Amino acid sequence: MDKHRIKRREWSEATYVYSNPDGDPFRLARKLTLSELFLKGLGLGLFWGEGTK
Repeated sequence: MDKHRIKRREWSEATYVYSNPDGDPFRLARKLTLSELFLKGLGLGLFWGEGTK
């Protein structure tokens, strides 16, 4: 690999790629329905509210 200047993967990156062969599982939905937007707003409000305690 050194001869051809191929960069080696870190252990964490190799494990991630092995565990997720179809790509990144953390993709956000593009278009949300009205009820999904409402739930997203509630979730963000709870998340931000807990940070002020």
